[in-house]
Amino acid sequence: MTVRCYRGELDAQTFWYTKPMTNEPLDVEKVIREYIADLYHLSLATSSNDSPWVCEVHFAYDDDLNLFFRSLASRRHSQEIKDNSHVAGNIVRQHSLADTAVGV
Repeated sequence: MTVRCYRGELDAQTFWYTKPMTNEPLDVEKVIREYIADLYHLSLATSSNDSPWVCEVHFAYDDDLNLFFRSLASRRHSQEIKDNSHVAGNIVRQHSLADTAVGV
């Protein structure tokens, strides 16, 4: 999988990237593998009856980048996933306001 990625300077006023420096294809899988290699927190979003829920879980992944987490069946997110398998999540490295945020 490849996508075009524009990288440039981050405008502190608008938080938009400006002045693209490259239009080279990006190996997304390679970037993801390098990024999550030492991370283990995943924000997991579920919903039920039009009510969203987000929680933090520890995750692991396999060679195919399938993500796994373990949780009690009684937890709200587990119950909601049982009823609605459409979920979302993000993995973000902790950073300060002075850092450029990166996530997958």
